[in-house]
Amino acid sequence: MEGKIFQDRYRLIERIGSGGMADVYKAEDTVLSRTVALKVLYRSLAEDPDFVERFRREAKSAASLSHPNIVAIYDWGAQDSTYFIVMEYIDGETVKDRVRRGGALLQSEAIRIAKDVAAALAYAHKKGVIHRDVKPHNIILTLEGEVKVTDFGIARAGTSTITQTGSILGTAHYISPEQARGEEVGQASDIYSLGVVLYEMLTGHVPFDGENPVSVALKQIEERPLLPSLVNREITVDIEKVVMKCMAKDPSLRYQNADGMRDDLSRVEAGSPVAAPPAETTMVIAQPNLKKPKEKRRRVVAITLVALFLLAAAFGIGLAIFSVTKPPPEEKITVPRITSLTLDQAKAILSGRKLKVKKKGEEYSDTVPEGQVIKQNPADGSSVKEGDTISIVLSLGKPMITAPNVVGETSDNATSKLMKAGFEPSGNNAYEYSDKIGVGRVISQFPEPGEPVRKGSAFTLRISKGPETVQIPDVYNKPATEATATLDQAGLKVTINEEFNDSIAAGVVIRTTPPAGTPVNKGSKVTVVVSKGPELIAVPRVIGKGEAEAKTILQQAGLTPQVQYIPGAAQPGTVFGQAPKDGELVKRDTLVIIYVGQPTGSPGT
Repeated sequence: MEGKIFQDRYRLIERIGSGGMADVYKAEDTVLSRTVALKVLYRSLAEDPDFVERFRREAKSAASLSHPNIVAIYDWGAQDSTYFIVMEYIDGETVKDRVRRGGALLQSEAIRIAKDVAAALAYAHKKGVIHRDVKPHNIILTLEGEVKVTDFGIARAGTSTITQTGSILGTAHYISPEQARGEEVGQASDIYSLGVVLYEMLTGHVPFDGENPVSVALKQIEERPLLPSLVNREITVDIEKVVMKCMAKDPSLRYQNADGMRDDLSRVEAGSPVAAPPAETTMVIAQPNLKKPKEKRRRVVAITLVALFLLAAAFGIGLAIFSVTKPPPEEKITVPRITSLTLDQAKAILSGRKLKVKKKGEEYSDTVPEGQVIKQNPADGSSVKEGDTISIVLSLGKPMITAPNVVGETSDNATSKLMKAGFEPSGNNAYEYSDKIGVGRVISQFPEPGEPVRKGSAFTLRISKGPETVQIPDVYNKPATEATATLDQAGLKVTINEEFNDSIAAGVVIRTTPPAGTPVNKGSKVTVVVSKGPELIAVPRVIGKGEAEAKTILQQAGLTPQVQYIPGAAQPGTVFGQAPKDGELVKRDTLVIIYVGQPTGSPGT
């Protein structure tokens, strides 16, 4: 699809994601010259006219939302039986990506994100729009740290097809109990889903997991979530109260609007008491009167025995009861899931079910953080007896690897080598000028060559931009000190030469070599030629010299002789006077008049 143009306007650049109903492309709006995101629906969905109508209606509804925490929808349309939505392009990562990359977030960051999502939900709810698919995949964090919620209302359009696309697997972890039962949902359902997202941000784990969407959805209806503080002891009691109020099975026990949740989150930030009650009061199962089959049978048996006893007494019947003492059947216990928990957390959960725990060993793991449970035996869901032991294997974290030396390599080769060695790019490479390392090659690396670090650690490269070039500044006719300072500031090395100059004052720049405006590498040498002022020559004495000799002496000294013949002089042909007089300092080429006795027979002057 790259390069395809929709409606002679939107040119697809590259695919940046995909979901249950569509592929998402980075695109260019050629009319407004801006980058947008284009969500292109799968062709199979376009064949369902009911879906197309729902999609059109929900896209139009979502396009009416204008809020700083909601991804804007600009346009929608169809071309060649392909339907698409044009959205605001956000450069960043989803909350799901952030959790996968770094695990649990700091409580302060999780609260900030949840507050912004709650603000977006509050605005949409007031406009009559229910999101229906609040999950970390639909919450984007921009490079500037802003929070943007996407896909408002679109989940309704996909109601009849969502199970076919497979997106329910990711969605099931975040749906409310009423959604799981197929009931109509409202604001409280979005609040439940945001509570699950907050749970995951605080702990690094979803509250309910399973092998398939159905098992996860059933847990949303029937099971109580593990308290977040048992997974992450760093979180406070008040934030746990907020999470558990959001995740109450009964919608009436949740926050009744997103503003109420946001207010409590602000109280947690400020260290004030929250309005949410203790977590235990919100952990009521949605159908509290629903009893397990075994409990029903026991109750029926008990009622029947009591009825027989009363009947016998009423008719005066003597009833001989012979009993054989039999040990009661052993209570079976379902093994809970303790993988991805710490040893202390696993012990706390198992001891609560009257089970023991035994550490069997330790192994390296690429996915489970150090100190958490990798394996358990018996597996979760198994039936065991009270007092049985659950064996566990703890994670040593990711294995240690050694950083290869990539200094001097091209950035592409260096990246390839480091990734093959088990490192991940940090995305924070720095580009610097270098006189020694060629353009595009690695100046230095982190981790350093040979340094042992955990597999999956991020690497950062300093990459050469080559020598820095500058244009030689124009310092003509400037004082030498000022010119030197200007060239030094430009990163150039200055050499001073001097020469005489009749038109430029002493100490002032005549020219530079190379000349001004020439591009050179930073640190290059520049010769600055500075004027010594006019060259002054001491007039030699030529009195008593013959005319020809006197001329030669003056010319060799850089002066211009001019003869004046004086008739009647005592020594014809000999210099008897000069002006300027000998020893006087004059400029080169200065005219020097020599007075010569007029030779006999020559015309007068």
